[in-house]
Amino acid sequence: MAVHRYPVDVATRTQLIDLLQQVFSRSDVDWLQSMRGIYSDVLTTCQLVGHLEGFPVGSATVAFAVDQPEVCVIEDVMTLPAARGQGIARALTEQVVKIGFDAGCRLAYLGNAPTVSSVYEHVDFTRIRGVFMRREAPGCAGYETHVFTPGQAMDVRETNWGDLPGVVCLMAQPTGPALAHYDQGLVSLRDARPVRAVSNFTSVKYAAENGGGCMWSLVGKRVSSRVFGFASMVPGPGPLRDATARCDLTCHDHFTAGAARLLEVMIGWARQNGIALLEAFVAESDEVKLAWLEDAGFGEIGRLSDVLRVDGQLTGVVVLRRCCE
Repeated sequence: MAVHRYPVDVATRTQLIDLLQQVFSRSDVDWLQSMRGIYSDVLTTCQLVGHLEGFPVGSATVAFAVDQPEVCVIEDVMTLPAARGQGIARALTEQVVKIGFDAGCRLAYLGNAPTVSSVYEHVDFTRIRGVFMRREAPGCAGYETHVFTPGQAMDVRETNWGDLPGVVCLMAQPTGPALAHYDQGLVSLRDARPVRAVSNFTSVKYAAENGGGCMWSLVGKRVSSRVFGFASMVPGPGPLRDATARCDLTCHDHFTAGAARLLEVMIGWARQNGIALLEAFVAESDEVKLAWLEDAGFGEIGRLSDVLRVDGQLTGVVVLRRCCE
């Protein structure tokens, strides 16, 4: 096995991406950007490559926050078809989890479609619900209770890539609004079987970056890698792009007071960027989120019946707007 800690040189990037593309057509994280070290000031990423008779045959990656890491995520576990059935994926997964735990992480998460038997179950991962699987470090049973202990001091800042594991951990909890983020279809574990794990973060972050918007995290003041909530804003389409934007947010049940702070920051950002009108879409069942937005000056302008499917069930959507001028 060979460990590659990002950033890596050009030749190594080519070799690693070529290996991954033999199994994956795409990834949750932009491989090239990550391998170039674009995120490495805030996110530690280590890719482990397994060799058989001198040839690379498998890979697994672990990522965790540079500062105060508590949670790691396991990504892109693969074995070339010709080398499968020899325990390679199991060995690689075990080793990248060890890298995360040795760095101070107490929890590891990964995403895997439910099957009768999974290689991850053989290395002590358990399925929470849907695609989410978790493993705790020795002596850290129920560590999420510690991460989300009520009463912790909070801060709001612009999201960085070091928040990836914290957002994944947040979305693995059965709390928060049923629909955590409308545009990307992120759901609460309490209300639906999620189909995303690591991409809960990347889908929102890339949408904000590529759309010229912004994403914010509600984080712990004492442990900055803990994410209690997040929000995003993306400018609207067409001729009104410079004057309108779509926004959304979610918070853990123990930190709902942070919703007002997230909204305050978002509205301030909108004003600074010349956005005059904000829009939000909320599932009818999410009365708490509806109250957050109404308290921040959003008003209902209409309802759409049975247009949103959450865990196979149709529900309505409340449309809200707020002027920022």
